[in-house]
Amino acid sequence: MCHRPHTRLLVAALGPYAARHPDAHGWRQAVLKCLFTGVPVDAVAGLDERARGDAELARMLADFAAERTAADRPVPRDLPRVLALAATRAALDDLPGIGQLLDDEG
Repeated sequence: MCHRPHTRLLVAALGPYAARHPDAHGWRQAVLKCLFTGVPVDAVAGLDERARGDAELARMLADFAAERTAADRPVPRDLPRVLALAATRAALDDLPGIGQLLDDEG
C-alpha cells in the first residue's frame, strides 16, 4: 500500500478555507508537505499573507533545505520563494547556505 499522500487532496486541503482556519502549526506542516511532494505552492491559498514574517515556518524551511542539501538532493524550486516571504533577510543571512540559496534563485 502506498503511503504517499494524494497530491490533489493536499491541494484541496489548502484552498481558501485553509487560508483562514487551521492552526499555524498544521498550516506550516501542510506547506512543507507541498514542497516535499512537489505540489506547487501556488496551490496554497493565502500563502503570501499567511507566510509573511512567520519565523517558525522560515526555520522549518531552512532545516528542510539543509537536510536536502546534506543528502545531495535538490531543494524544491518553490522553497526559496516561501522562505523569502517567511523570514527577514537578516535572519536568512544567519542561516548557513540559505542566503546563497536565495541569491541563486534570483
